[in-house]
Amino acid sequence: MSIIYKCLKDYDKNLKNKKVIFILKNKDRTLSKEEVYFPKSSFYHLTGIVVTNKNGKKLNSYEFYNNIKDNKITLNKYVIKSKDKTTDLKLQVLPQLMKIDRMANMIGDFTNYNIFLQTEKIVGNINACMGFIKATKQNVYIPNTVLKKRYTRYNY
Repeated sequence: MSIIYKCLKDYDKNLKNKKVIFILKNKDRTLSKEEVYFPKSSFYHLTGIVVTNKNGKKLNSYEFYNNIKDNKITLNKYVIKSKDKTTDLKLQVLPQLMKIDRMANMIGDFTNYNIFLQTEKIVGNINACMGFIKATKQNVYIPNTVLKKRYTRYNY
């Protein structure tokens, strides 16, 4: 939880409610861009955990964000579980991804779609990536996952 609390502060400072445009050079040497947006509701998805109250009600992304921000999520009030076996890996790289606007040097389409990981674009470096899905209302990509290693081919 200490990693999540620290990362929320960094998310607030560096990314929350901001749009970032990544400019990339394609294999054919043409330039293109991808625009991403970081709503506060996306932070929960990046942590790899599920938080429920003692009655078993899962917190939604806004409740999670606000409770973390107010330092209210404690083990005596909530049950905190990993979504799957990748939570520890996600938390290992989450701190560096809170500066994705400065650390990313690769971007590409996600090519390893499966039932456990559904994302469309990957942005990051050789060690850590953030996955994005298209938000239909804003017509931009929003983050929905974190990966510890490179899982895809990238455009350079």
